[in-house]
Amino acid sequence: MLGHNHLLAPIGGSLFIYLYNFHIFGFFILPFLYNKKISWDRKIAMNNLARMWVPYVFFFVFCYFTYHLILLKSNIDIIEMLYGIISANERTIKDISGFSFLWFLPAYYSMSLFMMLFANTNKYTYALIFLGGIVLNCSLSFTYNHLFSSIPFALIQGFYYFTFGFITKVLLDTIPNMQILGAFTFIAISLLYWFSDIHEIRYIFPISGFLFVYSFSNLLSKIPLIVLIGKLSLPIYLVHVIIYNILEEILPKDILFGYIDFLLTLSVSMFIAYWIVNIELICKLVLPKDWNDYKSLLSH
Repeated sequence: MLGHNHLLAPIGGSLFIYLYNFHIFGFFILPFLYNKKISWDRKIAMNNLARMWVPYVFFFVFCYFTYHLILLKSNIDIIEMLYGIISANERTIKDISGFSFLWFLPAYYSMSLFMMLFANTNKYTYALIFLGGIVLNCSLSFTYNHLFSSIPFALIQGFYYFTFGFITKVLLDTIPNMQILGAFTFIAISLLYWFSDIHEIRYIFPISGFLFVYSFSNLLSKIPLIVLIGKLSLPIYLVHVIIYNILEEILPKDILFGYIDFLLTLSVSMFIAYWIVNIELICKLVLPKDWNDYKSLLSH
């Protein structure tokens, strides 16, 4: 949410770049630490499709109509809208719907497929995954500008972020006290970031950043507000960018109102998220747990 607040974290500014060095990756790393038995399961894959693609399509269509009818005052192009949905690429989503944040959901679904496909894999597949991740990172400009945009359904994004979770899990399983080592590494490279010319350390920054936050998980789990935000995190994520952009148009554009905007965005987003998850019809329609939610809607 802070990264999306362009008054407090201007695009391209130091805080913005710092946050984007690690925070997105943490969401993709976390599922690797659930310690659940993972294997290919068609039913799970289909239910995950409902959980991630249904809200993606719903909010994409909402953003598309809002962007074209209210902001651009232009005609609706169904083919263009379908292309944006299928592309599932951040840049294309931004160009077509006016908002880029929705890329996360199809990428997360793709990553979940790779988690099932590569579960309990052999050492040769391990090596190929490492190599694939390194290639994508070494040619990051080509990856972002061509691979992400040319291959639909966010498949390359899913594999790209999958490699970070995969490597983190391997490190935690093989290196003693890796969590503590990672936390101290993050502190060290954060100091380098703010007090030197080093602004990016691929793999080390995102993995150590996750391990730093994860080190405080027991403490954070005892704070009721943090727990509530965690439970509502998906609907908060889906509505907060829209809320922020509305508030940015209304409020003055300075640092003081940047903080006010941030607090208002958080509180209003939490209220709407709580409303979404507690109204059964809306929750099943927009945030289904699985396809059975839709079947239950049809049965009524």
